Amino acid sequence: MLFFLSVVIINGLQLKLQPFDYQKGEITDTAYSVSLQIAGSNYQMVIDNINPYSWIYSKNPSNNNQCNNCPQTVQQFDCKETQGCEKLQNSEPITLSNTNKCILAKNTVMLDQRSFDNFQICLSYDISNQQYKQNGVLSLTKLTESPNKSNLFYQLEQHSLQQIYQISTSQGQERIFISEQSEYQLKKTITYQNQAQDQWKLQFQLFSKEIQFLKKEDNQFITFDLTTKYNYFTQDIVKKIITQIKNYQSLFCSVEDKRLMCLCSKPDFVDKIPKIKIAFNGLPNTYILPLNPKFLENEQKCQLDIFQHSTSSFLGNQFFQQNGAIFNSKDNTILIGQSNQDTEDSYSFSNPTLYCLLASFLMLFGLLSLIFILNKISSEQLSKPKYEQPQPKPLYVVSNNLNKFKPYNLELSTNQQMVYSRR
Repeated sequence: MLFFLSVVIINGLQLKLQPFDYQKGEITDTAYSVSLQIAGSNYQMVIDNINPYSWIYSKNPSNNNQCNNCPQTVQQFDCKETQGCEKLQNSEPITLSNTNKCILAKNTVMLDQRSFDNFQICLSYDISNQQYKQNGVLSLTKLTESPNKSNLFYQLEQHSLQQIYQISTSQGQERIFISEQSEYQLKKTITYQNQAQDQWKLQFQLFSKEIQFLKKEDNQFITFDLTTKYNYFTQDIVKKIITQIKNYQSLFCSVEDKRLMCLCSKPDFVDKIPKIKIAFNGLPNTYILPLNPKFLENEQKCQLDIFQHSTSSFLGNQFFQQNGAIFNSKDNTILIGQSNQDTEDSYSFSNPTLYCLLASFLMLFGLLSLIFILNKISSEQLSKPKYEQPQPKPLYVVSNNLNKFKPYNLELSTNQQMVYSRR
């Protein structure tokens, strides 16, 4: 069973997340915008809801900016110098920095160029980070004409180091957003597979095991499994959490080396600091915000990692390994529930029809068993007579020699009156 996204933070700090109404309008970001309530005040927070992955390309400066281990023919990107795109010269081949291969080379098995016949491909830069200014980021978008007849490339909001992409199918305006926090996705590959005119599937491999995405028979859904999540806290939210921790038993705290240091005299006080828990309603797993409290005996202080990951905290596989999502492109809704990830369990059924047949068999068996029991009870009742005759009581013979009872001193008078005589 799937559940609409409902995020709640439950802990001693009384934090609560309320889901953003994402069904209205078009999805324009990889993340949900939610209102975080802390001590009666509202703060905006972003929760990423998409599989993380990005294609990051770079030129090799040690080899005259050429592509290493690339095929002879490399597909070049041609785009307008507008909307954040930078035009590339034909003499500038591009390489994939993660695997050191050209992902869009012709005649390769990694990506079929025919899959991109209806897409405009643009290489753009992330202006917020120097590293990506040097490497560049590949963007994909539906071929769309702006009023001035030039290609329109969607510039989407970016959070931290993650990069966001958009892919639309040839028949509809369905969109998918793929993002990555770069240091977390270095050994993944991604492939494109056409299943129908208005349906496609994304598939990727972890270096440890293969993840199969959710599958649907119709073409109304964009479906895939969730493996990694990020929830980004702004500085205002972090400051508010710090304030709440300080208020816990009136702690005196200060920020030192990107950690929160609070005065505490006893080691067991660390275990009493409230934990911040994040859970999706109806899902089995709960994630605890990694405060990593430690007691520093020499300084008589408690250390908390509030600023871990540069004000962002990633949920990761611990929380979402057993959960999945279905993206309904028609209704523009996202359902989140327990994942249908493929396993090697010999008792698992990939076809839901088998479940129906098994359930029908069990119901039929139960019905037949009930009929048999009722029939047996009825047969036993019919074998007995309707009314049972009472058995006669045994006769007792009384001896004639027994004297009749006569009360002593009792005489009958002639006038039938009872008179007691005195002696």
